[in-house]
Amino acid sequence: MAQIPAASLPPLSTTVTGPATGPGILLAHGATGSIEGNYAELIPALAASGHRVVAPDYPGSGRTPRAADPLTLNGLADALVAEAVRGGLETFTLIGFSLGTAVDDATRGSGKTAGVAEGGARPFPWFPGPCDRPGPD
Repeated sequence: MAQIPAASLPPLSTTVTGPATGPGILLAHGATGSIEGNYAELIPALAASGHRVVAPDYPGSGRTPRAADPLTLNGLADALVAEAVRGGLETFTLIGFSLGTAVDDATRGSGKTAGVAEGGARPFPWFPGPCDRPGPD
């Protein structure tokens, strides 16, 4: 499947908050979630602690319209990195939940990722492995 360039995606609805010179945080939400649903309480706390927070909703999630074409993980990662740059982040710590953890992995080659925090992660690539096998009776 071809990667969709970030430029062909709809504009992402993005919350940008916190001091412009603070350490950068890019938030990546879960597949069926939204920035507000996953991080409503964390965003103001991070901003209050001096971080510059960039928090985009994925295409088809939250307040962002759906993409016209299928979305790839790398295309989504590129779009989130582009949002971080638009939000004033030269580098960032990416905090991801669920699908956001795979986005974390995909952004690591961007040269922008200074750190990663992941929650609700599964092994990637997603295929049946030891965690998916039934246990003994």
